[in-house]
Amino acid sequence: MELFRSFSQFIAGIFKRFLIWAPALFLDPYDLWARLIRPMLPDGYKFDLPWSPDWAPILLIGLIGWAAFLTFHEMRLQIRHTPCPDMKLKDALVWIVGTHHLFGDDNPQRTADALNLLRQAARLGRINSWGKSDPLPALADTEPLSPIPPDFWVSNQISYLEFLRDMRGQTEKVKFNTEDERYTDVHFNRSEIRQQFKRPAIFRRVYFRLRDNVRRDEA
Repeated sequence: MELFRSFSQFIAGIFKRFLIWAPALFLDPYDLWARLIRPMLPDGYKFDLPWSPDWAPILLIGLIGWAAFLTFHEMRLQIRHTPCPDMKLKDALVWIVGTHHLFGDDNPQRTADALNLLRQAARLGRINSWGKSDPLPALADTEPLSPIPPDFWVSNQISYLEFLRDMRGQTEKVKFNTEDERYTDVHFNRSEIRQQFKRPAIFRRVYFRLRDNVRRDEA
């Protein structure tokens, strides 16, 4: 069963990287060269691409092999890597929400929901979290990050109001009959965040980016 699951994840990873090999299957490289690329070159550098239709299967197999190699590399890193705090709270929220404009339009509610998703995932142990154990203001920049235990998130959360003031983040209690402990400058692991929270489809990301640019221009 585990072998089948690994095989299915491997095949899914190859299909996920369809942008690598799909052009060789659906497009004519010679036609792209002749119609789009060659006319943009200076007159002294234009040349005909030595392309043969017999090369198409070889190119397709090579690109699928490259996609398979990238998939294998990603799966190997997931097994061997030791999580480290390499992603700030703001970057994690940008990844989940899908835009850098966390407080525009309907994004504040989505940002608050993303904070809850992070808390839930950290509580279940699906992602690791780190923070500075309530340092003194004078020591805030030099205080090292410490792992936040999963049980901490049972009675604590990342304060949305504090995030509005300081995007490094600060925790707050939600159950007041527990030990008073706070963390600031919350961090996560980039690989775990990307694995746990899949990004929206590419067309949805393009839509959000275009929408944000249009609204910024109108403002």
